[in-house]
Amino acid sequence: MLFIVVISIILYIVSFVVIYYNVNNFEKNKKVTFLIIGSIVMFILTYILCTFTSAKIDFAKKLVDITKITAILIFAPLNSIIFLAPIGNTISKLKNNELKEGKLIRRVGLITIIGMLVILLEFNYINNFQIQLLNNADF
Repeated sequence: MLFIVVISIILYIVSFVVIYYNVNNFEKNKKVTFLIIGSIVMFILTYILCTFTSAKIDFAKKLVDITKITAILIFAPLNSIIFLAPIGNTISKLKNNELKEGKLIRRVGLITIIGMLVILLEFNYINNFQIQLLNNADF
């Protein structure tokens, strides 16, 4: 489990750097606020996703909870990179008047479509990830 926590910390550091870079036009306190609130939201969304996927798994509840925590630790920072970086970049460009209305609508639509696809893919992937963890675990 220590290995997973270390990987998660590295992923969070990478996600913070990527997001921080994409909100370069924000004031420093707003960057930090965006990072913290965005990361909390991604953690909650990933938790909900993992809860739904783990509900279908037929193993001991304690073991399923361990795989759920593992999946959350890995996928929450990845989701932050996938979702928060483009959202922050779009908000930065909008603040600088670099986006026209038509381009803004296309970008928001694209982020929404990609987000839905990622969630659908992750639902299946996280479920398989948890099942593989349980099947390969040494009890």
